[in-house]
Amino acid sequence: MFCDQCGAPTETGARFCTRCGKALTPAAVPPAATPMQRAIPVSSPPAPDRVKRHLHLLATLWIVFAALRLISVFWLFAVGRMFIPSFVSAIVSMSHPVVHHFPFGWLFSESLGFVAGWIGFWAILEVVAAWGLLERAPWARLLVLVLAILSILKFPLGTVLAIYTLWVLLPAHSGAEYDALARRA
Repeated sequence: MFCDQCGAPTETGARFCTRCGKALTPAAVPPAATPMQRAIPVSSPPAPDRVKRHLHLLATLWIVFAALRLISVFWLFAVGRMFIPSFVSAIVSMSHPVVHHFPFGWLFSESLGFVAGWIGFWAILEVVAAWGLLERAPWARLLVLVLAILSILKFPLGTVLAIYTLWVLLPAHSGAEYDALARRA
């Protein structure tokens, strides 16, 4: 440390210069960081065009996911209705005669139709949501977020797609960016 009046070297913590006698002001010591301040990592703000960069890929993945579900609907309608009711009827005919008169094949084929229709409904809803993302529709972000939350349990593809969707669209800054993209579109 040096005196700011005469330039003479001074000792650390000295109150007066030994050469000219000028009062020295102690150097400002920055306050020590608290343990809590040291534990919080400083993160950089997200890239301003993160949603824009990931939106097309996200919509494409939702369309592929819906297409895979529509293939399962076709399989349930085509293959399931052809082979499973006759298989169930064959098993029932080998059982007790009273059970034989109950139409298990019909009941099973109707339940397959219901399941296929339910899966088809969600697949079409996913296609509509993906199309909305591609068109930057204001309602599409919310719909895709709801579908992502519902798809978390559809392991493994639905889970991965849901996590990616939530990472891209859920943060508040992503919502603001998507809203800006929707207004421009």
